[in-house]
This record gives sequence, structure tokens and C-alpha cells, in this order.
Amino acid sequence: MRKTILVWVALAGAVPAFAQTVMDFTGDWDLNSSVSGHVTEIITQTKVRHLPVVFAGDRDEAAARARAKPFMEVGHPVYIMDSCREEDILALARKLKGRYDLKPKLEVTGPACFPAAAVYRKYRSEELFTWVHAVDAPDGFTSEDLTYEPTPMRASKAFARRFVRPASIAKNAAGNWLVDFGRAAFGWVEARTPSAVRAVAGEKLTDAKSVDVIPFSAIRSASACAAATDGADFKRLVFKTEIYSRGRCLSIPRELGEVMPMRYLEVPAGSFEPTAENVRMVALEYPFDEGESGFVSDNRLLDDVYGLCKYTLRACTFGGLYIDGDRERLPYEADAWVTQLSNHAMSSDYEVSRVTCDYLMPYPTWPTEYRQISVLLNWTYWMWSGRDDLLRKHYAQLKDEKLMERFRRESDGLLETGGEMSRGAYEGAADIADWPPPERFDFEFRKVNAVVNAYYYIGLNEMAEIAAQIGKSEDADAFRARARRVRDSFQKAFFDAKRGIYVDGEGATHASIHANAIAVVAGLVPEKSLKGVGDWLAAREMECSVYFAQHFLEALFRTGHGARAVALMTADNDRSWVGMLKAGATLTKESWNEGVKANIDWNHTWGTAAINVIARCLAGVTPATPGFGKIRIAPDPAGLGSFDAKVPTAKGPVSVRYARTGGGERLVVTTPAPATVVFRGKTSEVAVGKHEV
Repeated sequence: MRKTILVWVALAGAVPAFAQTVMDFTGDWDLNSSVSGHVTEIITQTKVRHLPVVFAGDRDEAAARARAKPFMEVGHPVYIMDSCREEDILALARKLKGRYDLKPKLEVTGPACFPAAAVYRKYRSEELFTWVHAVDAPDGFTSEDLTYEPTPMRASKAFARRFVRPASIAKNAAGNWLVDFGRAAFGWVEARTPSAVRAVAGEKLTDAKSVDVIPFSAIRSASACAAATDGADFKRLVFKTEIYSRGRCLSIPRELGEVMPMRYLEVPAGSFEPTAENVRMVALEYPFDEGESGFVSDNRLLDDVYGLCKYTLRACTFGGLYIDGDRERLPYEADAWVTQLSNHAMSSDYEVSRVTCDYLMPYPTWPTEYRQISVLLNWTYWMWSGRDDLLRKHYAQLKDEKLMERFRRESDGLLETGGEMSRGAYEGAADIADWPPPERFDFEFRKVNAVVNAYYYIGLNEMAEIAAQIGKSEDADAFRARARRVRDSFQKAFFDAKRGIYVDGEGATHASIHANAIAVVAGLVPEKSLKGVGDWLAAREMECSVYFAQHFLEALFRTGHGARAVALMTADNDRSWVGMLKAGATLTKESWNEGVKANIDWNHTWGTAAINVIARCLAGVTPATPGFGKIRIAPDPAGLGSFDAKVPTAKGPVSVRYARTGGGERLVVTTPAPATVVFRGKTSEVAVGKHEV
């Protein structure tokens, strides 16, 4: 439905008055995408299309118009001002919040960055801005300026430095020097040269082998420059980055300055000639012990996928929290849970896991399912680490808030949360099923949602175990009873007996990967229906996001289709991890490709599901009791001819070696604790040590 929206352009200071503009509005605006200037046709929140955007700091009318155009074209009221005074920015923000009953977005450039940041921090109780985006900020301005307060908690070993030499240096078609550091990292570049340095740094290259400087994109690039010195010591190239803040983002300690994810440095001819001795990248990372984990198989692509995910975890946890990517730099529960499982698959250092679980309790995000995932986060930390300190600390909040039981329906015990977040979901709930919206593949939202209720069932069972662990036996019994009721009600509400699969919501006809995969993972599918659901899933392509691939791949393994899961992980297309590698990414992407999400970033740890699926499902190593007091080892070779996996645990690494031989198969496991080994229908109890099963 086309709508005509009047776009107001208000001005302050010396900028000439612009004419009012009438434009046709043909789509909705994704609040996340709007910072990047990309239109999506997904979100239908009425308020978003009226969100005012303030552009502050531009004294040039043409520049102001250019920056404002993408927002104006889709119906945002746009206000342009050249004033850098704190009182002017404050007055306009208050005026717009009152006029639209919405917090405006602030796009600020140049000297205006400092007063805008001051308003953002000083008047946070008024919540004047929904987002601040600083473009071409002056020297000395960092992301620390755009946080409400420094990040209150982070793992103690955050921001470890590693010096990276160039992997290659060559001239490109433009005659510039292109320095490739081999893999992307968060950090900066240093050079040793007596001349001034001017260059461009970034994550991605164009076809002409230049750093890709993409307007309005979350794939990062920035100019980098340094003044002349005596050339004896390395000097830091200062980035001119685009800095974002949305609420409580991860702050970077001021002494570190501004950092960004980058892989390449392009140096114009005539600036200086880079060599392996005079230029280096300073990579910030969390110093996990990489020797605790590993995976090698006869499938080279699968090995590459494992390596991509493992390096991503090392690089993207640099700040001591599981952040959701550079675009927002803050933890989200769903991102954190996938990252947590993957982190535990590559390291027995559980400190980042602990801190992130602790952080997300007082600072939750909004989706229904994400709040439910708080239970999974705390349970997973306990089971892998063996420590129940967070269970005791968070128990009341998990029970009273995170289970979302205020939406429990008395008639059958299911949660009635109202449906899609932008289409009448009940206050306090915001169902999303999957994200971004194109990855839902026509998921049919209903007031009673299969994905939400599967998470609820998982949460009830895990809360029963948590309650038992901390001595609340009556609560444990109550959780188990509610879980049994949800299990029975789930079948009645969502199972389509004619097709033998689950529909998306109560009264829905559409059946998705989402509803069926999470039903399998939750343990909601009766044994008699498991094969049918598994076969249906195995016939699907990757019809879900990189986030929900966590459930899809695990469901395939649980239903005997591990080989299909490996095929999807290594598919030669742009909806797989191989597709990420072929696109040039060295950290996992936020989405499969740019066509799915316009403001995609190339450094999102929720894209690492493959490594934990390899560890937990293919190698089959999971804790049978908290802290791996006893270990379960249930490998599924998934069509591979051989593999050698090393999986960390709180007791030490587990080794699982498999090979097909002329006479059959050979499986050898080495375990640091007593283990139950399940393979080809046979169950064996083994002691500490090496065993051929």
C-alpha cells in the first residue's frame, strides 16, 4: 500500500532553508538498517516510518543533502542543523521527542560530535536519542564518548594485543600499495616511516583490489593517517571511523583509542612504501588457548569452516564480552548463546561466558525468545564449567521473569505472547522466530507461537535441573509438572497429523524449519514422529538465518541426518560458511549474504554455530554431569571417511578419532573423566584414558 508522507526539513544556523519535500513511501524501514541507509520491506512498525533523524554539524548544504537523502526517500522527517552548541542539540532533541512521541536518531559529524555526545551522556534519564552515529569524528573522539557509561563488566584478559605482520604486499590496478594482513581483526595499524602516512583501512576489497569504501554500510572502512616522525619507532595510524552507539554498547578504554575490524591497508603511491618490517597490525583479542581444541577430517571444506569459526571466536571476544558484532557492539541473548556454545567448543576458559551471562540479566534485550534464552545461557555455563554461582545469583530473576510465565495460558499451559513483534504482540513480548525477517521464510505468526513454546519447554526442564541443584526441590517438581503439560499441549496445538510435521502457530497452516527443528532440539517430538520430521527437515535447504542454523543443524544430527548437515555447512553457495569464505570473509558474517540483510557486518559470532555442532554433534562430546564430572561421547561421522577431533572440557580435552577402514570402522576416544560412549547403537562405560570402541 503506497502512502504519501510529508518530509519536514528544519534548519538551524547558517545553512540555507530547504524546501519542504513530498515523497511517495513504498516500503517500511528497518530500525537497524536505517543507520546504514538501506531500505527493507520487512518491518511494519507504524512508528518507525515517522522516526525523526537529526543531521548535525554539516555547514555545506550539498553534503547535508547527500547524507540526508536515503532517509528522506523513505519517509523519515529529517532535520539539518550546523550548530555545534550543546544547548541547541539538547533543545531540538527535546522538541522532536515531544512532537513525535519518539526519540530521534542523531547523525552527527565533525566538531559537533563532542557536544552531541555530551548531551547523549548527561541527559540519559530523558532518553533523548534512539541512536547516535558519529561520522568523520575529530581526533580524540572514540566510542567511549558514545556510551552511557563504561561497560560495567568484562573478562579480565580482555584487549590482549598481538602484532601481525603483513601476509602479502602488492600494487593494485590503481598503482597503490595493498597490504593484506591475512585475516581481519579488531585493532589498528602502525607504521615506521619518517614521512607522513595517509592510507585507507578496511575489511573488504573491490574487484579492482582496492579497499571497498561502501557508503551507508556496516562493512567497515576508514581513512588512516599519521604525522611525520623520525621513523625510528612505530607510530599509530589514527582511524577516521564511523562510530555508533545504541544504548549500552561495549566501550573501548580511552587509552586504547578507537578500534575497528580490518584486514587491508591501502597506501597511495607517494605516501610511503610499506614492507614487512615497517608496517604491522595491532590485533586486539581474547587470549584463548587454541591448543585445547582442533578438528581435521577428510573433508577440507569442513576443516576450513571449523577454522573460520574458531578464529572468529578468538578475534570477536576481544572486549571480554560476547558482543553481537561491530555495528552495535553490545550483547544480545541469542547471539551470546550461540557464541557461548561455540566458545565452549574451542576453549575451557569460561570467563567470557560467565561475564556475559551476568551482564545480560540486568541489561536484557527485547525479543520474547531472547529473554527466554537467558535460562539456556545460565544452564549452559553451569553444565560446561561446573560452577553454580550464577544459578544461585540469578535464580529468582530466571524464575520470575525470564521464563515469560506471565503469558502462560491457564487452559493448556502454553505461552500466549501475541504474535509478531510489529503486529500486535502483547505488551512485554516481541516474538521474532528468526532474524533478520527475510530468513523466516513465510513463518506464520499466531498469538500462540511454536518457537516461543519450544523455548519455554526447554526453559522449564532446565529450570527444574537448576532448582534441584540449588536445593529448591518443590520448585523443581513444579517445573517438571509444567513441562509435562506443555509437552502434551504442544502436540495438540502444533502437530499436523496428516503431514506428520509441526505448524508455526496455533491455527496456522504453514510449517517451517523453525517450528520443526526447535521441536526436535527441545525433545518435543515423540519417537514415532521423529523419522518423519527428520526426513522433512533433511529435504529443506538452508531456509533460516545463520543464528537459527544452530537449531537446524543440530536437529538434522538428532534425526540421523548428520551427512545432510555437513553438506549444508559446506555447500558451494551464498547460504553457507563456504559462501562466507568465498566472499572474502575471515570472520563469520551476521547474515548469509548482503541480499538478506542490507546492513550486514562481517564480524558476528552468532555465525559460529558450525564449530559447536562439530564438537557437540559430530564428535559428540557433551557434559553428562555438570563440569564434565562424567562425559557423554556420542560421535556421528556424518558421512566422513575420517576425522580427528579435540574437544575441551573442564576436566581436560577429549580426543575422538574415527576412520573407515577396509574391514569396517575404527573409533578411538581418550577421555579425562569417566565417560559413556555411544556409537552405532552400542553403549560403553569407560574410565579415564584411551579406549578403542
